[in-house]
Amino acid sequence: MFPARQPEGRESLGAIRAECLSKASAHSTVAAKIRLNTEVISGQVSVVSEANGTYEHQRKGAKLLFRVEMKNQIRTKAGKRVVDDEQAVLTIGDGVHAYTLTHQKGKEPSAVKSMPVASQTLLADEPFFEVLASNFEVRVLPDEKIDAQDVWVLETRPRTPKPGQAAKTLHYIRKDCALRVRSTGHDATGRRIQFSGLSEVKLDPEIDPRRFIFEAPDGVKVMDLTGKP
Repeated sequence: MFPARQPEGRESLGAIRAECLSKASAHSTVAAKIRLNTEVISGQVSVVSEANGTYEHQRKGAKLLFRVEMKNQIRTKAGKRVVDDEQAVLTIGDGVHAYTLTHQKGKEPSAVKSMPVASQTLLADEPFFEVLASNFEVRVLPDEKIDAQDVWVLETRPRTPKPGQAAKTLHYIRKDCALRVRSTGHDATGRRIQFSGLSEVKLDPEIDPRRFIFEAPDGVKVMDLTGKP
């Protein structure tokens, strides 16, 4: 099923997948701090984004609800010109749709409704492994530790690379709970261009279910990008 390579004695991707699917459903709620960093360079223009916030998810039957709140600092350089921007982004998945509310400095808030995608949650669950199987070559790397926790490490490379897509991504998956606590994307030269990481992870904390219900602020119209009536 998975075209993965691993040295003798190391767990196969199939075995890792089976363990992850078992452990991904073992905890009903997760809460953590989250950090995202991206860097895009095109000619004389560079865009660096640094975002920090909170990540929460809650299992409801077969569905995984999520809430991510981020404050994002963006710096754009074009030659000698430097532009700094700020935005606050709230993303909520209610088990059917994903809603994103953006407050950007100097602009009116905006909101969109879309279909959820696997990358919006940080579990190594069935949707995550389906994406790997469909789109990536995968290699199992030696185990590591992050915050004193054992992690599996998967290296993925897109079968059909797209412009702006990382040439290689490393996923670090906690063995005890199947959380993707770190991911790093690298360009063709090996330079890191993307980072996402969780810290201060709490398993099974009490979370109010109402936090996974989206309500647009007064006066904000939600743009529907689901393509459905």
